[in-house]
Amino acid sequence: MNRRTFLNFFSLSWLITISPTVIALAFKGKSQAIVFYVSPKGNDAWTGKEPTEKGINGAFATIARARDAIRELKQQQGDTLKQPVTVFLRGGTYFLQETLNFTAEDSGTKDFAIAYKAYQNEKPIISGGRIITGWRSLTLNGKTVWTVNLPEVKAETWSFHQLWVNGDRAQRCRYPKTGYLKVDQAPDVTPNTPWQKGQNRFQFRTGDLPELKDVEEGEAILMTRWAESRLPIKAIAEDIRLISFHHRSIYRIDPGDSDSSAAGIYYLENIREFLNVPGEWYLEQKSGQLYYIPLPGEEIERAEIIAPVLSKLVDLSGNKQTGQFVEYLWFENLTFAHAEWYYTQENKRNLGQAAEGLTGAIYAKQVRFCTWKQCAIAHLSNYGIDFADACSSNKILKCQFFDLGAGAIKVANYGNHQIIGCHIYNGGLIFHGAVAIWIGNAANNLIAHNHIHHFPTLASR
Repeated sequence: MNRRTFLNFFSLSWLITISPTVIALAFKGKSQAIVFYVSPKGNDAWTGKEPTEKGINGAFATIARARDAIRELKQQQGDTLKQPVTVFLRGGTYFLQETLNFTAEDSGTKDFAIAYKAYQNEKPIISGGRIITGWRSLTLNGKTVWTVNLPEVKAETWSFHQLWVNGDRAQRCRYPKTGYLKVDQAPDVTPNTPWQKGQNRFQFRTGDLPELKDVEEGEAILMTRWAESRLPIKAIAEDIRLISFHHRSIYRIDPGDSDSSAAGIYYLENIREFLNVPGEWYLEQKSGQLYYIPLPGEEIERAEIIAPVLSKLVDLSGNKQTGQFVEYLWFENLTFAHAEWYYTQENKRNLGQAAEGLTGAIYAKQVRFCTWKQCAIAHLSNYGIDFADACSSNKILKCQFFDLGAGAIKVANYGNHQIIGCHIYNGGLIFHGAVAIWIGNAANNLIAHNHIHHFPTLASR
C-alpha cells in the first residue's frame, strides 16, 4: 500500500468512525422547531397541530392555550427548551376574555426563541373589545338613532369611552363639535394659589353653553398648562355660570384669556343633548343605554360595532427580586387592538405631563431581549407598548401605531432598547398631552428612522 493510498484509507476510516459526532456538532443549535397553530375556528381541547383529514384535531382556539402548551413542553424537557418554538396565528379576530399574561416561565432562550407570528399572509387581530349586537332604531333629538341596552353598564361592571364602527373610531358626542371654550374664571383661585393646586369648579363665559337638563353623565376635558384633566361633571348652575366636578383638576385653573400656556380651555363630552351629528355616540350609565347616530350608508344589520373591555391586552411581567425576566419572545405581523382606560382611584384622575401616568395596552416589566416586528398596535385608549420597570434590550421594528388615545411607546428607568422604522400617527386623541415616544430616565436607546405625524404635542420626550 503506497503512502497516498494509506492516507486516503486512514482519512476515510476516521470520517466513518466520527461522522455521527461531526453531524451532531454541525446541527447543534439547529434543532427542528416545534410548531403550534391557533385559529378562531380552533378548539383548546385539540393538540394545536395541523388539522387531520377527519377534522377532529387541529389548531387551538386561544393564544393562552398555546402558551400553556409551551409550558407543558418545557416541563417534559426538564424545564428547558431544546428547540425553537413557533406559534402561528391564523387570520381572524381573537377577542380576549382577560389579559394575556406572560411570565418568566414563558420565556425562550438565547438559542431557542419562542415566536408568535401570523400564518403566512393572514391577518390575526388580538382584541380587547367586544362586538355589540341587538341594536334597534328610534328617534332622539330629531335624529334617527341606533340604540342597545347593556346590562353590565347599568350594573356598573362595564364602562367605556371609545367606540369603533366598521373599523373607524366614532366620536363621543361633544360640545363644541370642534375647537374649545375658554374658562371665564375659577372662584377658588386667589393670587396666592400655587399653580400645582387644582380646583373642582370654574365659571364659564356668558352664552358659551346651551341649556342642559341631564349633565351627570357628562365629562369636561380641561386643558391647563401642558396637561389635561378629564373631570366628571357634578352639576351646572346656569344662573351663576358655574360648572362643578367630582374631582379636582391636575393644575390651577386659570382664565382662558391668559396669554400663557396656563390658559384654561375645555370642551364637554357625553351629554345627551350633544348627540345630534352622524357618527356620534352617547352612553347613559344609569340606564345602560348606548346610542349611536349612523353615518350615511351604514346599515344596522351589517355594521360591526366594537366597544373596548380590557385596558391591558398583554401583560409581560418578570420578577426583578428573583432575577427572573421575561425574555426571548418574538411577536411578528400581529395586530393588537381595542383597549380601554380606567381610573382606579381619585389620585389617578389626572395623569400628569405627557399622560405619563397612563399604562400601555401591551405592558412590560422585567422584560428583556424581546422583539415586536411588523406589528400593528391600533384603536387604543391608552399608550401602545409600555416598557415599565427593569426592561432592557428590547426591539420594536417596523411596527405601525395609529388611532391612539395617548402615545405609541413608553420607556422608563432602563434602556438599551431599539425603536426603528416605525410609522406612528393619529395619536393623543383622548389624552392630548401625550407624546408619540416617551423616554423617562432611560439611556442608550436607539430611536431611528421613525415616521411620526398627527400628534397634538411632541413626537418624542
